[in-house]
Order: sequence, then structure tokens, then C-alpha cells
Amino acid sequence: MTWLTSLVEQLVQTIRGEAGIPVYVGWRPATIIPVAILQIRNCEITPLDLSANIHLITADVQIDFWHSSAKECDETVEKTLAALERARDSLGIFFLGVEGLADVGDEKAFRKMLLLRLKTVK
Repeated sequence: MTWLTSLVEQLVQTIRGEAGIPVYVGWRPATIIPVAILQIRNCEITPLDLSANIHLITADVQIDFWHSSAKECDETVEKTLAALERARDSLGIFFLGVEGLADVGDEKAFRKMLLLRLKTVK
């Protein structure tokens, strides 16, 4: 599970560096805007070769972005996706898929939810 901890830390750094906004791990309501909240929704570990201790790891990640305008929210998501695609090799990910992207009603700000599926072999 050290890979998962490292992945979360690298995702936070990538989003923070590209979007230039605070990023928090674990669900919490947005108290400041702009902000991104990252959550691991699911993680599956499938043995591929028990003798070599090799596993397929699939992680489902949810990132919620809050911004003061819809345009800024969309731009932040686009920047984040481009940064994650560029960082795929350094993150050790061989598959990065967008599973969902939705505008979410929020009284305080514009919110967009991004659902990602990441795969690696460790």
C-alpha cells in the first residue's frame, strides 16, 4: 500500500502545482474557494504472478474542484488532466482513464467532479 500513499501524494503535488490551488485529501465541504478535494473511492489489487509478487492495482479517484466561475472550474480541470497525462510515467501509471466528469450543484461556488481510473503493475 505504500504505492497508494505515494500516488496520493504525487496527485496532490501535481494538481497543486498545475492548478495553483489548495488540494486536500478526504471529503470535506469547501470552506475556501478555489480548492480541490481528492478521494480514493476504490482500490483493487489483483495478483498477476504470486511467485514474483506482482500485482495489478486499479484505483478509482474522485477529484472535486470548486471555483468562483464555471470557466475557471473548467480550465482547472483541463489543466489538471493535461498535467496528469504528462506525469503518467513518473506516477508509474500505464492507464489513466476519465470515468466521469460532471457539474455538481453547489450553492457556494461552481463545482465539477472528475472521476478517474488509474492502473499500474507493482
